[in-house]
Amino acid sequence: MVILSEAAHKVAEIESKMTPNEFVKLADIFLKDESQLIDLTPKAMIIAPCSMKTLAGVAWSRTDNLILKAARQMLEKKLPLILVIREMPWSTIHLKNMLQASMKGATIMPPTLQPKPDQKKLAELVDELADTIVNFCVGAPWPGDSEPAGSFEPGSER
Repeated sequence: MVILSEAAHKVAEIESKMTPNEFVKLADIFLKDESQLIDLTPKAMIIAPCSMKTLAGVAWSRTDNLILKAARQMLEKKLPLILVIREMPWSTIHLKNMLQASMKGATIMPPTLQPKPDQKKLAELVDELADTIVNFCVGAPWPGDSEPAGSFEPGSER
């Protein structure tokens, strides 16, 4: 499922060289309005990249747009919501918003790239980061974990 904000339309064209229509074709489900959200029961939601404005909206239960409405629905149903925070450095307000969103059940996951000696291309790092985020959402075990990531209560310590 994909929800594209107006800003995401612009960023997709600039950063990925894809038109919004090309991006939408990659999705199983593309949400355009709130009526579609009512019938959906996703297992998890990832907001990536998550702006500080969207973080604040999630933290304080705003419903100004479709993304925030979907995020609020995920938290109310106690389903995984991953916020891949985009901007930095973080101010005290950003940290408070991250804490507030986490206390509501969201998981804050900055897009930290962790290169390995055998990785030569940035695309490999980005793919690995995307895999990590998606695996976290679907409950796949992390390296060294004895139980799946999805076996903990959202918002709790991992």
